[in-house]
Amino acid sequence: MNEIIYRLRPVSDKTIEELTEPYLWFSRPTEYKDSDDANIIAFSEENTTVKELFEQIFGNAEKLGEELSRLGMCCFTKCLPKATEWRRFPKGHNSIFIEYDKKILEEYFIRKYYLGNCFKEVQYKEHPIILESSDKNGYDVLWEETKDGEYYKSLRGDIARDQKLMDEFIMRFITTINIRYEKQDEERIILPYRVIQNAPQDVLGYRIKIPKESIRKIYYNRNTDENFVGTLKEMDFLMVEK
Repeated sequence: MNEIIYRLRPVSDKTIEELTEPYLWFSRPTEYKDSDDANIIAFSEENTTVKELFEQIFGNAEKLGEELSRLGMCCFTKCLPKATEWRRFPKGHNSIFIEYDKKILEEYFIRKYYLGNCFKEVQYKEHPIILESSDKNGYDVLWEETKDGEYYKSLRGDIARDQKLMDEFIMRFITTINIRYEKQDEERIILPYRVIQNAPQDVLGYRIKIPKESIRKIYYNRNTDENFVGTLKEMDFLMVEK
């Protein structure tokens, strides 16, 4: 198991703030530029059987979509990319990478928010909002691929009758994005609704404080603003040039 994980942050006062308090910024799905990323309304509109399922279970697919749009998502990358590849990330040209102790974060989110197995691996697909089904009518969903074949679960049967399967079905969608972002090699922490339900409706995201000792190193490269790097060095972080 990888004991460290990375997060790209832009050169900005907010990044300084994240490091000094310290906290992780969890964006709402509505703040992502990719309209297919965690857009549950687009997903249900694109797949009639999914919309029927959501309306059967939750009463209103759009209401579910609005609720899920308030979730918080914090994105990490499993591997530190070469400096020449930082530009592949949003705002990656003039930026830093923060290295975190993954185990400390996992233990913290279990202790503070009862959020076990908090890091969710991102799946990459060519058409992330299109349901992969064995039936042209879309009454089942591809659940698992093994060397022995593909396995499907029924939307109306297996998933509709099992709350845990329903939760996993929604989580899989929230962590599936377009294959053009595959090189980002992401994992995400998803804040459940119970954590943020009392937050104002109009917020763009959520600040979640973390232990200072979870921050291990900060990486920068020759494109990173020199004054910004100087400020970080004065803050006594372990700095590494890439």
